[in-house]
Amino acid sequence: MEQMKAKTPQMLFIFLFISSLLSAQSSNLIYKEKSNNRYAVTVYFSGNDGEEEVTPDEFFDYKHLYFTIKTNPQSEKDYFRDKDIVDYILPVRMVQYGDEIRPAEPPQPMPNADGKIDRVVLHFAKRDVELYKPFTFISKYDTSAAIEINDTYFMYYNKYKRIYEEAMNFSDQLNYVDTYNAAMEILYDVTAHTEIRYYSFYEHVSDVLIGNAINKHADSLNHLLKIAEADFVKSFTESDLSKIDSLQTMVEDATILFEPYFGMDYPKSSALAQKYKDLATQATEVASRNEERYKSSKLYFFQKEDYNKYQFEFYIDLLARMVSSLDTLTVIGRLDTLNLTKTKGLEDAKKELQITQWENDFNTLVGLLNKEIIATGKIFNDSIMGNLQRLKRMEKQPYQQIFLAFNALDSNEMLFGDFLKNALISCTDETMINNLEMWLLSYNLTFEGVDENTVKNINRGIDLIGQQRWEEASNIFNTITRQANTIAPPWFYLGRSLFEQEQSFAADAKFDLALKINPYYIAPRLFKFRILDEQENYNKLLNQVDEALLTNNIWLYHLWRAKALYALEEYEATIEEIEGQCMKINPYEPDAYYLLGDAYAAVKDFDKAENAYAKTQEINPHDIDHRFNEKMVKLQETRKEQ
Repeated sequence: MEQMKAKTPQMLFIFLFISSLLSAQSSNLIYKEKSNNRYAVTVYFSGNDGEEEVTPDEFFDYKHLYFTIKTNPQSEKDYFRDKDIVDYILPVRMVQYGDEIRPAEPPQPMPNADGKIDRVVLHFAKRDVELYKPFTFISKYDTSAAIEINDTYFMYYNKYKRIYEEAMNFSDQLNYVDTYNAAMEILYDVTAHTEIRYYSFYEHVSDVLIGNAINKHADSLNHLLKIAEADFVKSFTESDLSKIDSLQTMVEDATILFEPYFGMDYPKSSALAQKYKDLATQATEVASRNEERYKSSKLYFFQKEDYNKYQFEFYIDLLARMVSSLDTLTVIGRLDTLNLTKTKGLEDAKKELQITQWENDFNTLVGLLNKEIIATGKIFNDSIMGNLQRLKRMEKQPYQQIFLAFNALDSNEMLFGDFLKNALISCTDETMINNLEMWLLSYNLTFEGVDENTVKNINRGIDLIGQQRWEEASNIFNTITRQANTIAPPWFYLGRSLFEQEQSFAADAKFDLALKINPYYIAPRLFKFRILDEQENYNKLLNQVDEALLTNNIWLYHLWRAKALYALEEYEATIEEIEGQCMKINPYEPDAYYLLGDAYAAVKDFDKAENAYAKTQEINPHDIDHRFNEKMVKLQETRKEQ
């Protein structure tokens, strides 16, 4: 049975080919009436000498189309008399769809072996006829049945027969796309060659062969889609999910491929177009449904874990650094997708991903988060943000506020700025502080309407500072402070470049100008703090820190205040500042505990000093910091001396 099915298309072609050869290429015509008798002749498609068998190759060489009128048993005699030829045969006319075709040459009588004329060959110019249209012959008494020329004699038949056979072979091999592509060559050329519509295999091509190929290809894709979804549900792997995506793409590609046929006026075109529309909808639903399943299963990690799991803490910290990374000013716009390879300053994190063999897992999560960013403009969904809210007391950096800020970037710029300010209060990492402040400065410049060219010039100067080209940077910022003297960043960067050129007093004056414009500006204050610290001018440092705290009550300023107090040997005040201020804002920064331990050691409360030092290891047990061992050794030595 299977063998019979496999041969069916070829058998169909043979049937069509034979039936075309048997089509009516001759007809009878009554040419004479006498008394009550009617006499007929046979009119047939012939060779130039009236021969009944003409090969297509012979016909292609002919200049003319030939039809022969021949006696038959219904004729009056088995030959034509001269009078019959003149009176009855020569007046016979050939017509195509109502148009009479004039002979190209006079009719040619053909004698038989006995020398009597039993055939008359009619000559018509090929250019005057359309071979694919039927011919009729008209006498004084009758109109013949239509005579149709076999398509094997048509001009382009052999070309399209080969294409048809190729399409049939592809169909036998169940190669539906190649079947379609081959068969469509025939349909595309119908406009150029009308005769194609009259080929014996034309309807099989247009209605059956192409229709079946399109239909079966849809069934095949639908079957594969169901298998792919079943495989994914079992495995929940990215590779199986990608198979669904690939099939969705294949459906889209197939719809585009078959679109020309869908737009043609064939019986099955509209139904097949609807089938692919439905299939595309189904494929989209399957892909979306399983993408959501996959995303939910992967991102559930962020919904269920907490900071006690190092992998969770590491991922959240790394994502916060990626989303907030910014080393030059920018015009605030839509949230960009995340790209670890393009994010600067995270080399240690990248190495850790490789060492822990988490790189692929993290990249997968980043890919899913990027889809969330593209679709919603947010990095984390509400479920993840709810978990971060629940864990807020355990976070070492203001992760929740950072993600709240960037979730609001697309939808609510004011909230974006407010969340950034909140994040800066408890942030203890200076790199992260610098990045967050760069975003906040960009936010301010954007909504103050600062010209984009000014922003570009500031960034050009920042790049020169990064290259330590101090004098060139000074020249740029000197110009910008003239063009836009009411914005703070150019004054800070001018002071920064002047300081590196050993113009410390001029630099300090520029920092003050930046702070006069923007009292919340952290970078110039920190620069002034460091200068005073290096100069060991701790009283002035304390005064400036107190001034800064009046403007901006952030953890970092409180730590600087504790440093100044410690340097002034005000140890009790140092302890009070750290425990009463720093720890309340953020109790997870090792630097604060090292300083607290030093202050307790200075007042000879060694147990509390040891507890403070030990707390650094509790906060970050994975960080290898030589300070801890050094502090503990020194503490033990001091204890022995007492």
